[in-house]
Amino acid sequence: MYSIPRKQITGINIHKINVIVCSICVIYTMFGGIKAVVWTDVVQGFIMLASVVVVASFGIYKVGGFQQSSYTRQINNKHKLRFNNKINSWNCLISGLFLATSHIGFSQSCVQRLVSLPSIEQAQKSIYYFGFGLAVVVGFCNFTGLIMFANYVDCDPVRAGVVQKQDQMLPFFVQQTVGNIVGMSGFFISSVFSASLSTLSANLNSLSGIIYFDYIKRNVKHTEEKANFIMKIIVCLTGIYCIFGGLVVERFHSLIEVCVTWTGVAFGCLFGVFMMGFFVPKVHSKATFIAIVTSLIITIGIIVTGKIYMYLINYKYYPLPTSVEKCDALNINATMILLENIPKADPFDIWKMSFVWYSVVGSLLVWIIGIPLSYLMAPNKDEISNINLYAPIVKRILMK
Repeated sequence: MYSIPRKQITGINIHKINVIVCSICVIYTMFGGIKAVVWTDVVQGFIMLASVVVVASFGIYKVGGFQQSSYTRQINNKHKLRFNNKINSWNCLISGLFLATSHIGFSQSCVQRLVSLPSIEQAQKSIYYFGFGLAVVVGFCNFTGLIMFANYVDCDPVRAGVVQKQDQMLPFFVQQTVGNIVGMSGFFISSVFSASLSTLSANLNSLSGIIYFDYIKRNVKHTEEKANFIMKIIVCLTGIYCIFGGLVVERFHSLIEVCVTWTGVAFGCLFGVFMMGFFVPKVHSKATFIAIVTSLIITIGIIVTGKIYMYLINYKYYPLPTSVEKCDALNINATMILLENIPKADPFDIWKMSFVWYSVVGSLLVWIIGIPLSYLMAPNKDEISNINLYAPIVKRILMK
């Protein structure tokens, strides 16, 4: 998905960009290991932060400041909690909390870096710093989205046919906003490269470790040299898989929807399992496994049947109203979608639920199934293996 902005700005074929990015990432991940991944992430993080601040600042200047009345009136509709809205403030905030917590606290790519630190105090500090930095970057990205809406509310590039997908809106906005400033387009491209390399390298490094230690180590005579060699091969093969995967991902209508949907399925279960382990002393391993499998099956079933259902009834998520009435330079004749012409929000229907809620659904299913099943399968389980593994409030209760 990171190749699209580069193609939009540079005009280079998306498949060539994909090959170049994956090759660079594979090379420095193979030979640099976790140190290369961490230190490149540091540099890339500063580049990304600077980029979002610059784009948002120039965007504010272009639309005329914070109090642009032409869009705040309409944006208010996005502040209501509606499960069937594709994107609104509340579903992004709530589901984003689940996804961010799962990623920072439970994903292998983050945990791997935390356990490499010399003490738990430093690990805790790194989580605080990372969480703060993530909040700043995401906040600026969301604010940039509001600025883009204010800028294009009367001249929608998608409706005007200037861009083909919503995924191409940000690079188009950057071109129009700072494209005339020497070096700014290149700076934006570097930030997108930083985001893609940071994500890919961390996942390649962690995935190679998982595959080796969980599946290969038990079947070979382990030495450090052999482990490093095998993990480099895994990184290389995974990078090749990512290159070919780009051919498939390009065909999707909305890459953000695909990514959030399937990340939500995995991270939803992950969040549910760890939270259940933190707060429920009697949780049972077999009950947890059954809850995970059942949650995955039900959540994927909701996704698949929901897509089929929405296709059959031709259901559409309606965006905020826009027009092309001020696109005179493009010679486009179109009428504005008036607010009253957009259908009112449907009552809650699980088959029409927004894709951002799948992580929440997965977590709730793990709790709803896992907790009662744990008490049924081990009603007399009183032993506590390690009291330090529980949340502080549970720990205080157990110590009484």
